[in-house]
Amino acid sequence: MKIPRLDYRALALAALAALALSLLPLFCIAPYNHPCTDDYNYGAYAAQAVREGSPLAALPAALRKTAETYQNWQGTFSAIFLMSLHPAVFGEGFYALTPFLMLGALGLSTFFFLWVCMGKLGGGARHVWVLAGCGVLFFSVQRAPSAFEGFFWYNGALFYTFFYALSLCLYGLALLLLRAERLRWGLLVPAALLAFFLGGGNYSTALLTLVLLACGAGWAFLRQRPWPVRLGMLSLLALEGSALLISAAAPGNAVRQGLLPNQPGPLEAVGKALLAAARLALESVDLPFLLMLLALAPVLWGCARRAEFSFPCPALAPLAAVCLTGVEMTPPLYAMGHTGAQRMQDLYYFTFCLLAVGVEFYLLGWLARRVEPKAPATLWPGASLGAALLLCLCLLCGPELRQLSGASALLSLRGGEAQAYHQQMEARTALYRDPAVRRVEAAPLTAFPPVLRPSGVPDLTEDPEATANRYAAAFYGKEQVVLKP
Repeated sequence: MKIPRLDYRALALAALAALALSLLPLFCIAPYNHPCTDDYNYGAYAAQAVREGSPLAALPAALRKTAETYQNWQGTFSAIFLMSLHPAVFGEGFYALTPFLMLGALGLSTFFFLWVCMGKLGGGARHVWVLAGCGVLFFSVQRAPSAFEGFFWYNGALFYTFFYALSLCLYGLALLLLRAERLRWGLLVPAALLAFFLGGGNYSTALLTLVLLACGAGWAFLRQRPWPVRLGMLSLLALEGSALLISAAAPGNAVRQGLLPNQPGPLEAVGKALLAAARLALESVDLPFLLMLLALAPVLWGCARRAEFSFPCPALAPLAAVCLTGVEMTPPLYAMGHTGAQRMQDLYYFTFCLLAVGVEFYLLGWLARRVEPKAPATLWPGASLGAALLLCLCLLCGPELRQLSGASALLSLRGGEAQAYHQQMEARTALYRDPAVRRVEAAPLTAFPPVLRPSGVPDLTEDPEATANRYAAAFYGKEQVVLKP
């Protein structure tokens, strides 16, 4: 009996449509999004400058905030600059753009990186990297530990999700540069800008980028790539490393560290990070995730068979994946003694999803070198379709459906929770914007849609000197902001 051949191009289009449909509730709830907590803190100078001048006045104000923060709190200068320019600085309504920016950056960078790895360098057809990207993005978004901190809260999402997306762009450009036979300025210039910018971002992404660029530069020398390519890779490493040194040398880092006692030593932090990375992998590989990997196996198998790489030891890929995730976890463990807030867990999970597909690709490549090339071919169509159908059943009928980011957003919209939250925040904003009101008394929030504002997020109190109160007052230029008793 002849096994029917799957039309993977049609499947790729169907996967793109399913991914877009899963993101639709997140985009539909975006107009109800509002700034909170550190958004007010970092954007205060820029918001004041825009009110008193023009939108362009926000740029020197953001530089002022960056310099101030560098001295008294944190050295991540490129991230602080962007944090100071969040959309609400130019008008409260623009804050609705935040999830579009973050999800758009995550999606485009993931597809670009997979196109480079599986399409441009791996020789795979378009459907290969499209299907892989859809699988990675669906799980990254829908099962993110915190959709609020990862996509809807600008301050947190910018620091981790957006910089993670930028790092994927840099990795893709660096890979293309490594395979070039001559120095290509069209690759090197944007890669150089990204390298320096990432060095001034969050320390987890900056450290991982430094390690990977060092590996890339070492590979260029070992493989005796053309000298312009080697020097190009060294320049990327030097730019990223110098920016990271500038960030690490900030006086504000010492101020912040003084508030965080009992940090582990470097070796202890590395050991804890590797254990935490292994634990993340074991906890994240459940039935739905395994079904996604099985559904991707046919296209990855075909691409891996054609790849020029030799795929030596099968244990190398999972070990490297754990180590790379451990690199990301080391800075917070060293600085704070734990792996960080939910937005940092989002970052680790994004990395895990991408690396898991990479590990599968590697293992299939190793297997393809040791079995008859067509031996498993008759099993692929049925296994792939069966896995895809079971995955849909698990997600749609399983107990975790309500925990998916899109489902949570949809439930908040259908139940009116998102609309109620929006109305309450609009009432506050009207008071904030009223020039006649110098002392704002805001009503307490009663609606807490999980993707827009979980109940645990710090809010105004009756104490005008509380952190959230002072931040809101500074952002809107008020004498005082308090919560109604």
